[in-house]
Amino acid sequence: MTLGTCAQNLVLNGSFESNGGSFANWNVANNSGFLAIDSGTILSAPAQNGSYAALFGGSVPDTISQSVPTTSGLTYDVSFWVNDRFGSSALSVSWGSSQLLNLANSYTSETSGQFDNGWVDFNFLVPASSSSENLKFAGSSGTALGVDNVSVTVPEPGLFSLIGGFLAVGGLWRRSRRAGDE
Repeated sequence: MTLGTCAQNLVLNGSFESNGGSFANWNVANNSGFLAIDSGTILSAPAQNGSYAALFGGSVPDTISQSVPTTSGLTYDVSFWVNDRFGSSALSVSWGSSQLLNLANSYTSETSGQFDNGWVDFNFLVPASSSSENLKFAGSSGTALGVDNVSVTVPEPGLFSLIGGFLAVGGLWRRSRRAGDE
């Protein structure tokens, strides 16, 4: 890959845009009767990306999950956005058998201390232990909890790693040139 390109998202329909807003490619367990795709009308906020977002409501956690193809031993970047606009929500996110996040009874911003944070980005670097990992979101809310822009990618080498590699190669070239001059 060239510097500046985006890694491929391994999650299908991570922004819930398929078919004009849907849970296509997601396994859905609607336990409370209030799991929906929202275009901003219920959450009273636009989707973080595109036109639609997943919306959790009700007192019993609903779940959406997807089996993500992985390579055992590689590290993956799991990223998603959450909007607990009205508070009184809970969200648990797991990757295989590991819990990545547990937001119980709403979360607060470190700066404002309020629940009305708008969209907040969460990122986790996680290893894969098999040829696929199950990414699962379990959410409940007394009002509405939005999830959007879910992605799983293989992180590209950082810029500093690339620069370090170029410097190392340059140092070897310079050392071999000096040895030839002697």
